[in-house]
Amino acid sequence: MPIFESTTGTSKWYDTERNTEALVKAVMAARPVHELSGDDVWWLLQPTWINASRGHPTKDHWKTLKVPALVHLLNKKANISDDLKSTLDSMQLSSPIAEAAARETGFVNAYRAYRNSLRGWCSANIRELQVILTAAEGLKANDQGRFDLASKIEQLPRVPTPSEKRQHVPN
Repeated sequence: MPIFESTTGTSKWYDTERNTEALVKAVMAARPVHELSGDDVWWLLQPTWINASRGHPTKDHWKTLKVPALVHLLNKKANISDDLKSTLDSMQLSSPIAEAAARETGFVNAYRAYRNSLRGWCSANIRELQVILTAAEGLKANDQGRFDLASKIEQLPRVPTPSEKRQHVPN
Protein backbone atom coordinates (compact mmCIF):
# COMPACT_ATOMS: atom_id res chain seq x y z
CA MET A 1 0.00 0.00 0.00
CA PRO A 2 1.65 3.28 -1.04
CA ILE A 3 2.12 5.88 1.67
CA PHE A 4 2.42 9.58 0.86
CA GLU A 5 3.05 12.52 3.17
CA SER A 6 0.48 15.28 3.10
CA THR A 7 1.12 18.89 3.97
CA THR A 8 -0.41 18.38 7.43
CA GLY A 9 2.04 15.63 8.32
CA THR A 10 -0.51 12.83 8.17
CA SER A 11 -0.28 10.27 5.43
CA LYS A 12 -2.22 10.76 2.21
CA TRP A 13 -3.55 7.24 2.67
CA TYR A 14 -4.99 8.14 6.07
CA ASP A 15 -6.58 11.27 4.60
CA THR A 16 -8.13 9.14 1.85
CA GLU A 17 -9.52 6.73 4.46
CA ARG A 18 -11.08 9.65 6.36
CA ASN A 19 -12.49 11.10 3.11
CA THR A 20 -14.05 7.72 2.34
CA GLU A 21 -15.53 7.59 5.82
CA ALA A 22 -17.06 11.05 5.31
CA LEU A 23 -18.61 10.00 1.99
CA VAL A 24 -20.12 6.80 3.38
CA LYS A 25 -21.51 8.72 6.37
CA ALA A 26 -23.00 11.40 4.09
CA VAL A 27 -24.67 8.77 1.92
CA MET A 28 -25.91 6.89 4.98
CA ALA A 29 -27.46 10.08 6.33
CA ALA A 30 -29.62 10.07 3.18
CA ARG A 31 -30.38 6.32 3.26
CA PRO A 32 -31.92 4.73 6.37
CA VAL A 33 -30.17 1.44 7.17
CA HIS A 34 -33.43 -0.51 7.50
CA GLU A 35 -34.29 0.37 3.89
CA LEU A 36 -31.01 -0.90 2.42
CA SER A 37 -31.13 -4.08 0.36
CA GLY A 38 -28.19 -6.43 -0.02
CA ASP A 39 -27.59 -4.88 -3.42
CA ASP A 40 -27.55 -1.41 -1.83
CA VAL A 41 -24.93 -2.53 0.70
CA TRP A 42 -22.81 -3.88 -2.16
CA TRP A 43 -23.05 -0.48 -3.89
CA LEU A 44 -22.21 1.23 -0.58
CA LEU A 45 -18.96 -0.75 -0.44
CA GLN A 46 -17.83 0.47 -3.86
CA PRO A 47 -16.72 3.98 -2.85
CA THR A 48 -14.30 2.26 -0.44
CA TRP A 49 -12.69 0.29 -3.27
CA ILE A 50 -9.91 1.27 -5.62
CA ASN A 51 -8.71 -0.11 -8.88
CA ALA A 52 -4.95 -0.47 -8.74
CA SER A 53 -2.22 -0.96 -11.28
CA ARG A 54 1.30 -1.89 -10.23
CA GLY A 55 0.46 -1.26 -6.59
CA HIS A 56 -0.95 2.23 -7.09
CA PRO A 57 -4.57 3.34 -7.34
CA THR A 58 -5.65 4.36 -10.82
CA LYS A 59 -6.63 8.02 -11.01
CA ASP A 60 -10.00 7.41 -12.63
CA HIS A 61 -11.40 4.70 -10.35
CA TRP A 62 -14.03 7.26 -9.36
CA LYS A 63 -15.60 6.79 -12.82
CA THR A 64 -16.13 3.06 -12.38
CA LEU A 65 -16.71 2.85 -8.62
CA LYS A 66 -17.70 6.06 -6.81
CA VAL A 67 -20.00 7.70 -9.34
CA PRO A 68 -21.93 4.54 -10.33
CA ALA A 69 -22.43 3.80 -6.62
CA LEU A 70 -23.81 7.27 -5.99
CA VAL A 71 -26.09 6.98 -9.03
CA HIS A 72 -27.53 3.74 -7.64
CA LEU A 73 -27.71 4.69 -3.97
CA LEU A 74 -29.17 8.15 -4.49
CA ASN A 75 -31.26 7.42 -7.58
CA LYS A 76 -29.46 10.09 -9.61
CA LYS A 77 -28.29 10.44 -13.18
CA ALA A 78 -24.74 11.44 -14.04
CA ASN A 79 -22.99 12.77 -17.10
CA ILE A 80 -19.58 11.21 -16.58
CA SER A 81 -16.89 13.47 -17.96
CA ASP A 82 -13.12 13.55 -17.57
CA ASP A 83 -13.54 15.77 -14.53
CA LEU A 84 -14.93 14.57 -11.19
CA LYS A 85 -16.30 17.98 -10.19
CA SER A 86 -18.26 18.39 -13.45
CA THR A 87 -19.58 14.88 -13.10
CA LEU A 88 -20.71 15.50 -9.52
CA ASP A 89 -22.27 18.85 -10.50
CA SER A 90 -24.33 17.04 -13.15
CA MET A 91 -25.79 14.83 -10.41
CA GLN A 92 -27.21 17.71 -8.34
CA LEU A 93 -26.22 16.12 -5.03
CA SER A 94 -26.88 17.58 -1.61
CA SER A 95 -24.00 19.72 -0.34
CA PRO A 96 -22.69 17.23 2.26
CA ILE A 97 -22.60 14.39 -0.28
CA ALA A 98 -21.15 16.54 -3.08
CA GLU A 99 -18.40 17.88 -0.81
CA ALA A 100 -17.48 14.41 0.46
CA ALA A 101 -17.61 12.88 -3.03
CA ALA A 102 -15.31 15.57 -4.44
CA ARG A 103 -12.44 14.38 -2.24
CA GLU A 104 -10.16 11.46 -3.01
CA THR A 105 -11.79 8.27 -1.73
CA GLY A 106 -11.24 4.54 -1.88
CA PHE A 107 -8.65 2.56 0.02
CA VAL A 108 -9.56 -1.13 -0.33
CA ASN A 109 -8.16 -2.97 -3.31
CA ALA A 110 -10.82 -5.68 -3.14
CA TYR A 111 -9.69 -8.58 -5.30
CA ARG A 112 -11.69 -8.20 -8.50
CA ALA A 113 -12.72 -11.85 -8.70
CA TYR A 114 -14.48 -11.50 -5.33
CA ARG A 115 -16.33 -8.26 -6.10
CA ASN A 116 -19.18 -10.06 -7.85
CA SER A 117 -19.26 -12.86 -5.25
CA LEU A 118 -19.56 -10.18 -2.62
CA ARG A 119 -22.77 -8.92 -4.22
CA GLY A 120 -24.65 -12.16 -3.58
CA TRP A 121 -23.04 -12.45 -0.14
CA CYS A 122 -24.42 -9.03 0.82
CA SER A 123 -27.91 -10.11 -0.21
CA ALA A 124 -27.62 -13.41 1.66
CA ASN A 125 -26.47 -11.62 4.82
CA ILE A 126 -28.55 -8.43 4.65
CA ARG A 127 -30.17 -8.78 8.09
CA GLU A 128 -26.82 -9.18 9.82
CA LEU A 129 -25.32 -6.36 7.74
CA GLN A 130 -28.16 -4.03 8.71
CA VAL A 131 -27.48 -4.78 12.39
CA ILE A 132 -23.77 -4.07 11.85
CA LEU A 133 -24.42 -0.85 9.93
CA THR A 134 -26.82 0.36 12.62
CA ALA A 135 -24.23 -0.40 15.30
CA ALA A 136 -21.55 1.38 13.26
CA GLU A 137 -23.70 4.50 12.97
CA GLY A 138 -24.06 4.58 16.75
CA LEU A 139 -20.41 3.97 17.65
CA LYS A 140 -19.08 6.12 20.45
CA ALA A 141 -15.46 7.06 21.00
CA ASN A 142 -14.59 3.94 22.97
CA ASP A 143 -12.68 0.83 22.08
CA GLN A 144 -15.20 -1.68 23.47
CA GLY A 145 -17.90 -0.68 20.98
CA ARG A 146 -15.43 -1.12 18.14
CA PHE A 147 -14.31 -4.52 19.48
CA ASP A 148 -17.94 -5.63 19.76
CA LEU A 149 -18.59 -4.52 16.18
CA ALA A 150 -15.49 -6.31 14.93
CA SER A 151 -16.70 -9.45 16.68
CA LYS A 152 -20.05 -9.22 14.85
CA ILE A 153 -18.23 -8.83 11.54
CA GLU A 154 -15.98 -11.79 12.31
CA GLN A 155 -19.04 -13.98 12.90
CA LEU A 156 -20.33 -13.42 9.36
CA PRO A 157 -19.90 -16.25 6.86
CA ARG A 158 -16.90 -15.94 4.59
CA VAL A 159 -17.33 -14.53 1.09
CA PRO A 160 -17.34 -17.41 -1.41
CA THR A 161 -14.83 -17.53 -4.22
CA PRO A 162 -16.30 -16.94 -7.68
CA SER A 163 -16.35 -20.69 -8.27
CA GLU A 164 -17.81 -21.19 -4.75
CA LYS A 165 -15.30 -23.97 -4.10
CA ARG A 166 -13.72 -22.24 -1.13
CA GLN A 167 -14.43 -19.35 1.19
CA HIS A 168 -12.48 -16.11 1.42
CA VAL A 169 -12.39 -13.32 3.98
CA PRO A 170 -12.88 -9.90 2.32
CA ASN A 171 -9.81 -7.69 2.60
